[in-house]
Amino acid sequence: MIVGVDGSAHGRVAALHAAEAAGLRGTSLQLLLALPTIDSSLLWYAGRTAKESGITELEMQGLQERLDGDVRWLTGHFPDLSIEGIIEQGSPTQVMAHATERAQLTVLGTRGRGSITSALLGSVSRSVLMEAHGPVEIVPLLTDRRLNDHGEHEPVL
Repeated sequence: MIVGVDGSAHGRVAALHAAEAAGLRGTSLQLLLALPTIDSSLLWYAGRTAKESGITELEMQGLQERLDGDVRWLTGHFPDLSIEGIIEQGSPTQVMAHATERAQLTVLGTRGRGSITSALLGSVSRSVLMEAHGPVEIVPLLTDRRLNDHGEHEPVL
């Protein structure tokens, strides 16, 4: 089972839901975070260029540390579940759509931006649904008291 995460409360709710589903299915869980390549997302790196070496590696190192924290947090709630955090480079839509090919179920949160904003900005979850090669579940932002013990209330990305 694979769940797309981005460090937000939406992603954490999806991760909790995916962990419950993985436990019921007797399978492991991968927390998958997409890191757009520097060539396609220079806005992430204000004042830097794609020619600077090591930027993507530094970004991945910091994100991996945060992702490892999410794995520890989720493992605290699901101690019998095998959970790992993976970072893949590429657009979130491409990374998650590709993940649907190898997962029993791919779980995604939704930002719930609404129809106007979603139409203007596009939607990863909607795009993944259109490109999926396997089952996808979209989890809205649900109230879950387990979010209170995470310690980080702002999105990672």
